[in-house]
Amino acid sequence: MESVDLDSIGIPYAWSESFDHAKLAISAQSNPKGTDRWVCVGDINFTLAQEKRGGGTVAFKCEPLWNSRVQVLHDEKLAKKRKRRK
Repeated sequence: MESVDLDSIGIPYAWSESFDHAKLAISAQSNPKGTDRWVCVGDINFTLAQEKRGGGTVAFKCEPLWNSRVQVLHDEKLAKKRKRRK
């Protein structure tokens, strides 16, 4: 990902990935009822050069946030496919 663009969730703001140190993960959907829709947000670093830094991550269930992140990832995949076709 080259940039983060929040326009798809109604927030007209974007920034370059090089200025973003946050970590965000969402679970893959495997349960149609939505009971597996986890969101993880954190700032912990995994590189050896940064192993002395503190940080943490929190995981929680929030279907509206999960749905919005899935849409952002879907939009990003479509954008990459379109770029490859040009």
